[in-house]
Amino acid sequence: MPGPRPKYAITLTPEQEARLQQLSTCYMAPFATVQRAQIIVLAHRHPQWQNATLAQRLGCSVNTVKRWRQRWQITDTLRDAPRAGTRRTFTPLQRTQIVALACSAPRQHGKPWQRWSGEKLAQVAVEQQIVEAISPGRATSPISRPQQWRR
Repeated sequence: MPGPRPKYAITLTPEQEARLQQLSTCYMAPFATVQRAQIIVLAHRHPQWQNATLAQRLGCSVNTVKRWRQRWQITDTLRDAPRAGTRRTFTPLQRTQIVALACSAPRQHGKPWQRWSGEKLAQVAVEQQIVEAISPGRATSPISRPQQWRR
């Protein structure tokens, strides 16, 4: 006995269907994008199928099918939703400059120290105007530490 029709019916234009069909069989695309395209194409071609049927055919969860049916209706895209969190504090150039500073010897920058500490690295980064301000902890985070320092 068939259950209720899915809440979010998918209707595609011929151009959208062709593009998604091509994407759903692409070996070079990320797996998540291919799976999303397959969900949308099958949902369009078989509007009577329930989410559980689509999920079983594609080997994914019912919640994945529901999410992408709904998201396609709202956004018309297969992209992930924006993530929460703050933007990066430093530009890629600033990060690279801090890494280069951490990889150099303090004596190359006119300092008498044998090695860098977080405070000293932050101080020199500000002195050299790489950044306006940086905390000692940020100056020695794993992204800015030289590879040989990581353990």
